[in-house]
Amino acid sequence: MDTSNTTLGDLARDVYTIFTGKVADDLYTNERDINSLITAGNIELESLQMEADWVYLRVQSHLLGIIAAGATTMPLGDNVYKISDEANDKLRIVDPAGKIISQWDITTPEDLAYGDTNQLNASQDIFRADGNKVAVIREEVFFSRNFTEKEVGGRVLVPAYLKFNKLSLEDMNAPIQVRPRALLTYGIAKRLAPPDFVRNTQYSSLVAEYNDLLSKAIDQNSNSNTAGTMFIMGSAIRGHR
Repeated sequence: MDTSNTTLGDLARDVYTIFTGKVADDLYTNERDINSLITAGNIELESLQMEADWVYLRVQSHLLGIIAAGATTMPLGDNVYKISDEANDKLRIVDPAGKIISQWDITTPEDLAYGDTNQLNASQDIFRADGNKVAVIREEVFFSRNFTEKEVGGRVLVPAYLKFNKLSLEDMNAPIQVRPRALLTYGIAKRLAPPDFVRNTQYSSLVAEYNDLLSKAIDQNSNSNTAGTMFIMGSAIRGHR
């Protein structure tokens, strides 16, 4: 199902239909109800985020930031779930015209540095990696060497998996990203199910339907390739498809 026009209101109507079997045109008009839906939805989004590296959230050239003089690390960014470390993936530093200045292998913290990586700081003498390597440690990107004069001011581009956009009362018409939409709908419904619904057989059917949708979504994602990956230099990619 195409989710490009799916909004918070659509989710509310879908959840209502699951519980009642009826179709409603206008729901969750009071703030308490919509906040309950948003809270359950955001918990479900966090859970779904960890189920797979969703291909439709992958960006081939995500702008992580600009190299500052004297810097040795760079924040991962609030909207990045993880840097992709698939075969041939590289972090690139490019000039304003997009010309590559340097490329960096994406590796593990253990491959990058000596000692306890939980205590890792920006001191270059702890690094043991040869050549250009980077690793993410505590939401920070560490580089294996100091930047050259030419690299300072360059843009850092990485292949990345972004986080799902959170549901928000302030942006109720923002597109929903989860595919298929029913996966998020059933995920919210199982979290909001009222006691009388949980006590009957309908709830077990709801959970079974959710598990089936999740399994199929994961399988489809595994069978997908990155042919549809977005090639966008930037961090504001709300509602990308």
